[in-house]
Amino acid sequence: MWQLLQGLKEMTPNPPLVCTHGQFKLASLLLLDKLATSGTLIYYSGDYDPEGLSMAERLLLRYPGQAKAWHYTLEIISFRARIRS
Repeated sequence: MWQLLQGLKEMTPNPPLVCTHGQFKLASLLLLDKLATSGTLIYYSGDYDPEGLSMAERLLLRYPGQAKAWHYTLEIISFRARIRS
């Protein structure tokens, strides 16, 4: 978590940090809508399991050009899949 906060602080001095505790609820989406409307770039960091990847996809589709999957690379996802097998 500390690396996450340090990385965000380097991008902007006072970054908004939102924790949804699982699947996105309406309140979370409304807040993210407002952040996106204000021009905030949204970085998603979540689990590498099918649900986490699905959540990343939902955000990327909901906020095209304004949402990025943070630390989601093909190499990391492939590695995680191999160690779980």
